Amino acid sequence: MVPTSVSENLIQQIQVYPDPATNYIIVDNAAGKRAQILDIQGNVVIQSSISDNERIEVSSLKPGFYVLQIVSGESVEIGRFMVE
Repeated sequence: MVPTSVSENLIQQIQVYPDPATNYIIVDNAAGKRAQILDIQGNVVIQSSISDNERIEVSSLKPGFYVLQIVSGESVEIGRFMVE
């Protein structure tokens, strides 16, 4: 039997702030996971492990839009943010 739904208790939304960012972003609900930040060409520009509410420095990034991938095992969650 193939499951057709997922319990809402198993779903955690990834929160990223501030957006737009200047020096750092904070990722909530991602403790113990790996973060990758990609530029608009798809190049990985930052990789980091996440502890709860940890800051990820983005001050070295050029202004623009970026994709945040949160990786845990086979699961990948994607968010977007802007650097000013």
